[in-house]
Amino acid sequence: MFAQLISTLKKSPKTIVFTEGTDHRILEASARLLSGNFLKPVLVGNPDEIAAAAEDIGFNIRGAEIIDPENYDDMDEMVDKMVELRKGKMTADECRAALKKSNYFGTMLVKMGKADCLLGGATYSTADTVRPALQLIKTKPGNKIVSSCFIMVRPAASGENEVLAMADCAINIKPNEDELVEICKETVSCAKIFGVDPKVAFLSYSTLGSGKGEDVDKMRNACEKAKALMPDTPIGGEFQFDAAVSPAVAKTKHITDAVGGHANTFIFPDINAGNIGYKIAQRLGSFDAYGPILLGLNAPINDLSRGCNAQEVYLVAALILSRGWFSFPMLAVFCFIIGSINSIYYVAYDSFYPLLISEGNYSKAYSIASVLETLSALIIPIATYFYNLFGIAPLIGINALCFFIAATAETQIRAEEHYIEKQRAALALEEQHSSGRQLLRDIKEGFRYLMSEKGLLRVAIYFTFSMLASGASQVITLPYFKSTFDNGEYIYMLVWGMAIFGRAIGGGIHYKIKLPVQHKYSIALMVYVVISLCEGFYLYCPLPVMMVSCFLTGILGVTSYTIRISATQSYVPDEKKGRFNGAFNMLNTVGSFTGNLLAGALVAFLPVRGVLTGFMLVTAAAAVVVIGGGRRDVSAIYNRQE
Repeated sequence: MFAQLISTLKKSPKTIVFTEGTDHRILEASARLLSGNFLKPVLVGNPDEIAAAAEDIGFNIRGAEIIDPENYDDMDEMVDKMVELRKGKMTADECRAALKKSNYFGTMLVKMGKADCLLGGATYSTADTVRPALQLIKTKPGNKIVSSCFIMVRPAASGENEVLAMADCAINIKPNEDELVEICKETVSCAKIFGVDPKVAFLSYSTLGSGKGEDVDKMRNACEKAKALMPDTPIGGEFQFDAAVSPAVAKTKHITDAVGGHANTFIFPDINAGNIGYKIAQRLGSFDAYGPILLGLNAPINDLSRGCNAQEVYLVAALILSRGWFSFPMLAVFCFIIGSINSIYYVAYDSFYPLLISEGNYSKAYSIASVLETLSALIIPIATYFYNLFGIAPLIGINALCFFIAATAETQIRAEEHYIEKQRAALALEEQHSSGRQLLRDIKEGFRYLMSEKGLLRVAIYFTFSMLASGASQVITLPYFKSTFDNGEYIYMLVWGMAIFGRAIGGGIHYKIKLPVQHKYSIALMVYVVISLCEGFYLYCPLPVMMVSCFLTGILGVTSYTIRISATQSYVPDEKKGRFNGAFNMLNTVGSFTGNLLAGALVAFLPVRGVLTGFMLVTAAAAVVVIGGGRRDVSAIYNRQE
């Protein structure tokens, strides 16, 4: 089991902070990690004391990074960040004093991205390890508590290891029904990583009603809720321990489900039962206990039992970074697929929608589309609530279903696409090429047409800069809100909900009021600059001003979109729309992607607000130079009858 985890880690070595740098078990584990070359240890403490301790017990820790909180060059930056995270609950002096302690200091190294994970508790209590994590790292979305589990391992007669999962044995003293369900969900996910096919037993002094009491009711109800939440996972209870693990006892007690007698994942009613249970298994059952593995945090912060040995430190260090290996690459692949499909869709939409619009009504039609799209965004707060309640999987399923319904409906829309026949006739006169070569030809033709139209080219260049800034904003604003405000994701939705409201109002305005044709260019230029300034500086404002700024941005965003899309789609000939829109959207995608990457890199070194302001000022400058500097060419497109 662990050999596979270590092999995986070697493909992408990580950095782990040990908060107790002078402890002999930590030093031994660090020496082994350095020789294995898959985790780089960072030891917190006085360098001379750590070096002396390593020399005394004969371990080579050359290559480990040693950081002393008393002499840390970036301490001022760390203090400022911690003050920001604590949101007025601690002064700068209090934060500085806390950061002199290795548990807080190590946690902040992880929070600031200077290390990938933390392992503490060799001498610290569990509370002293968990407290900084809760204050600074916080729980991941959808989780209300931090819990823990132990992975129990011993050789089996078959030659393979027997692996069990037990929870919660270290954190929650007396969890309620809903907390037990969350503990169960997180423990099941953790168990799967270690090759356990979870069969979950909710443990009690009662088996299926043989005993009575408040705790019996709690475990029975929690079990039913967990079954409803995870219908594909075998879950049973309430069970006494012997009924959970012994087929003979399970048969005697007339248990017929898949869990009774075969359980390998155990949910205890409280910390007393959990802690006693895992230690009995460890000391009398010859199980090796790995943990407690902390569950539900935003980053891998893990605790050790103070009775641990160096072998356990070494293996726990490997396993805490192994969690979640399968989710991110899969998510990245699906995001790439969805992004590719999106790009195809928007080219088709931008090229086809104008065919449904009667002459002179482009602005009205696009304002209606903008309002409808905006109204659909009202589902976001509801989605946020359900995300925190059920997690991501059901939402992705609903998303897929909605896409399917929309796609089915859109295929029934009919319009005369006469230009397609023209294109087919032109191709028939040419030498027939492979589809791949034809694709490249279409892409080249799209950019060739764009380059030949100076006004369209200037519009495309400006919106590439605009998408650069938008891509940056997408990456950094939500994390900023989450790290700055309590319930930051809800504050974020509140603020940007005002932008959605503004877009709805703006769409209604543009449907009722037609902008004067001769002034569309000047209006667009002003709008481009004002939007950039509003989005560039709103994070420096109090919350009410943020909301007003985003409301204004929403209104102006509809103005920007309506002027640009109605002008360009009425200007470009039908037979060139597909290629033009393809080239335009490709530039926009490059801009957005570049903004994502640049912003993500820059916020590692610079304040979030400063990075966002920088991107928006660049966009404002692009509006002035590119759009303002091409008045004649751009106004010829914008200031024309639709």
